[in-house]
Amino acid sequence: MATRTYVSHMRVLPPMLVALLLAGCAVQTPPEIRSSRGEAASFSSVHLVASDPANTQRSAFYEALKAELTAQGLTVSDTAPMVTDYALASSAADLELYASEAGKTEDPPEQIADARKPHWTDRCKAARTRATLSVFERATGTLRKSSIAHATGCADQAPPFDELAKLLVADVLAD
Repeated sequence: MATRTYVSHMRVLPPMLVALLLAGCAVQTPPEIRSSRGEAASFSSVHLVASDPANTQRSAFYEALKAELTAQGLTVSDTAPMVTDYALASSAADLELYASEAGKTEDPPEQIADARKPHWTDRCKAARTRATLSVFERATGTLRKSSIAHATGCADQAPPFDELAKLLVADVLAD
C-alpha cells in the first residue's frame, strides 16, 4: 500500500514541477508610477535634454522618451518653451527606495518602494531601475511636473525603457 501512495505522488509531482518552471521569472514586475509631483502643463512642444552618447542606457531611454513624446502629439524641439530632463538609477532590488523634494530637509523622505526579498523561484539577481521625468518652464526654470517610475527585472537584462517612458510621459501630461 505504501508503494502505491508513493507512485501516486510521483505521478502528480512532475506536472507540478513543470508548471513551476514554465510559470516565468518571478523577478519581473511591470513598471509603475511611484511618485508624482506638480500639475500638468499645457504645451505642444518640448525640448528633451540630450543624452550622453557614451552612456548606452541613458541613450536608449532618451530614444524611448522621444518616441513616446512624439506618439503623444508633442513636437521635440531645441527651442521649445518647456524643457524635459530625465534621470536613471539602478540598484539591487533588495534595497528600499525613497523620494524627497530637493532642498527640503524638514520632512522625512517618502518611501516609494519596499525592499524585495529574494524568492526561491528567482532565476536571476533582481535589480530595480528607477526613472524620473521632470518638466520645467524654460523662461523661469520653474518645475511644473516630476514623476518617478520603477521596474524590477533581472540585473543582466536591459530595463523596460519603452514601458517606463510611456508611464512617465502619460503621468506628466495628466492632470
